[in-house]
Order: sequence, then structure tokens, then C-alpha cells
Amino acid sequence: MTTDQQTKLGSYAKHWESSEKGIEDVLAKETGLKALERFLTEAAKRGSYPKDLGNIQAGATETDVRALARDVLIKRKSHAHGNAACVIAECHDESELPATVVSILDEIHKNLTSASQATCPHP
Repeated sequence: MTTDQQTKLGSYAKHWESSEKGIEDVLAKETGLKALERFLTEAAKRGSYPKDLGNIQAGATETDVRALARDVLIKRKSHAHGNAACVIAECHDESELPATVVSILDEIHKNLTSASQATCPHP
């Protein structure tokens, strides 16, 4: 990380770091398999889908599904198509969400709830 990036990071109240290289790896590794399959099925219907990567195949292994999801996310990263958000949208419940995302959202919720109660106590 550059000095400028470290300075900017220090301006945030809280930040999270992952051992993964990018959010695409987090999503591909931690999202529930069925949610990734739904994402890939829906993504393949959009014109922005990278056709050169191929589609999810019936009987694809978990490794194949996760690899294809990662590749699709990375291939479309620089485009404004919101594929990471689409992965999250395909999660039907908390059990399908990436554990890293759940942990971060839980901490944000806890901090916001604490701040709200400190400034606006309920009777």
C-alpha cells in the first residue's frame, strides 16, 4: 500500500482487510453455492455476460462453479454492471451470504445501534 493510500485509509473510522486479493475472491469462496449458481444463470442472460467464459453447466462441480463465478466477477470488474451486488442479491438468507460480509454488516449494525442509542435514547 502506498503512503497516500495508507493516509486515506487512516481517515476512515473503521476499515476491514481480507486475506483475499479482492472482493471477487471473497464472493466466489464464501457465497453459498446455490446463490452462485443462481447468479451465473441470471448473469448469462444479460448482454454484458462475458461469453468467452462459457456458461454454468449441468452437473458442474463446486470448484467449477466457484471458479466461473470468480472469473465472471473479475472480467466485468471495470464495467458498471454491478455483478458483485447481483451475487449478494441472489442470496436468499444469511446462510448464503459470505461470512466476511455478514461479519462486517453485523459490526456496522452494532456500531450504528450503539451510536443511535447514545444520541437518541428511547424511553
